[in-house]
Amino acid sequence: MQRALSSALLELEKKTTNYRKAATMLRTYMGIEVRKSSSSTEGVAVRVITLTRVDDADPERPFHIQYSSDDHQLKLMKTKPSIGDLTDLQEALAAGGDLGACIAQIRARFRLVVRQQAARRQRRAAARSAGPAGQPQPAVVT
Repeated sequence: MQRALSSALLELEKKTTNYRKAATMLRTYMGIEVRKSSSSTEGVAVRVITLTRVDDADPERPFHIQYSSDDHQLKLMKTKPSIGDLTDLQEALAAGGDLGACIAQIRARFRLVVRQQAARRQRRAAARSAGPAGQPQPAVVT
């Protein structure tokens, strides 16, 4: 009995170590981290995948995917920042079960959001630097 328990504990410790190594590799090389969410629904585990390395200008900026899992079904709940309707991604995930492909598609949509945000910032900066009737304002010498 003692030997079986010791063997089971060693096996559990080995699996835990392997899990931690895999989690560290995902976080370090791919910018992916999975955590339990502080919010939960009745009997359903809610988790958040945090992606980094999405925005080249700010590689550590976090992007979040909230999902739930119940009876071996994953359900996409929301993203932050929002990438809009998740229906097509949810349907593809339900049909194929390929979470990796789903994350890759979400990462691509996050990259699109980053490009849109950068374009808006550039337009605002250009509008601020333009004077009345679109004329550039003179430089202020101090």
